[in-house]
Amino acid sequence: MPRATSILLVVALLVLAPRVCAEEDVYDYNAISEELPAHSNPRDFVNFPNWLPFHKLLSDEAKRWTQSGDLDLLFLGDSFTETWRGTEGGLRCVRCKAVPEIFAQEYGTVKAAAFGIAADRAAHLLWRLQNGELPQGLKARVVVVLVGSNDLGQNGPGTAEETTKGIRAIVDYVREVIPEAQVVPMAILPRGRITHHGQATILPIRTNITLVNNNLRELWGNRTDPKISFLDCNSKFVDAAHRVFVDRHLMPDYFHLNELGYQKWADCLNPVIAKWLPGLTSTNAASSLAEGGGASESDSHSGAEREEL
Repeated sequence: MPRATSILLVVALLVLAPRVCAEEDVYDYNAISEELPAHSNPRDFVNFPNWLPFHKLLSDEAKRWTQSGDLDLLFLGDSFTETWRGTEGGLRCVRCKAVPEIFAQEYGTVKAAAFGIAADRAAHLLWRLQNGELPQGLKARVVVVLVGSNDLGQNGPGTAEETTKGIRAIVDYVREVIPEAQVVPMAILPRGRITHHGQATILPIRTNITLVNNNLRELWGNRTDPKISFLDCNSKFVDAAHRVFVDRHLMPDYFHLNELGYQKWADCLNPVIAKWLPGLTSTNAASSLAEGGGASESDSHSGAEREEL
C-alpha cells in the first residue's frame, strides 16, 4: 500500500473512532461473541467491535428480568442512559465513575435497570428493543426514554422530522410490548457551545433539538394517552438568565453529563415518576410526595409552552 494511502487510512480511522473514555473491558466479550446469532450488525462502525456483544449482554439481562420478576423502572437510550451503568460503549469510563453511585442512591430502593449504548441513534435503539432488549413478557412500571441527540449530531445527521419519527416508533413499540407501563419520553437535552458576541449564536443542532422537542410536546404534552408522560428537563441544564447557554458545571464538554448533571437529571425526573413508584425513597421523590403526591401536571411537562427557536 502506498505511504500516502496508509496515512490517509490512519487519519480516517482516527476521525471515525468514537470518543470512548474507557479504561478496560467490563465484560468478557470474547465469550459473549461465541453465542451471538448470525445476523448483521446494524452498527457497522470500524472502531466499535463490542456493540453487538454488548447488545447481547443487555438482552440476556432483559431475559433474566423477565424470568425473575417485574422491573419497577427501566431507562432506555444512548450514552446518557449507558453512563448510569458506569460504562461507555460497554467499557469502563473515567467520566462515568461516580454515576453508578448516584443511580444506587436514587433508585436503589426499586428494581431498576438501564439499557443504553453510547452513540446510538433512534433506529439503533429500536433495533435493539426488537431484537432482545425488550422481550415479550418483560414487565415494567415506568419506562424512561431519552434518545435522539446522536441522530442530529455529526454521526447522523438526521432531520428533525426523521428523529421525531424514530422516537415515536420507540415509544409506540414500548407501549405495544408493555401496555401497562407508564412511558416517559424525555426532551432531547441541550448540547453544543454557543458563542456570545452581543447576542447568542444558535447552532444548527440546537435549532433541530428545539424542533424535535416541540414535535414531541405536540405529540404527548397534552396527555392524549394517559400512559405517556412527556418530560422536558432542559431548563435545568442551561443558564437561568438566557436559558440558552449549556451549564458547563453539568456538561463540561457541552454534551455529556458529569455526576452533577446526573444528579440534576434525577432531581427533575424523580418527582414525576414517584407517583407510579411508591417504593422510590430518594430525597427528591420523598419531598415531592410529602408536598402533595407527586409533581403537578405543569411540573411534569416542564415548558408546556412551545420552546422558541
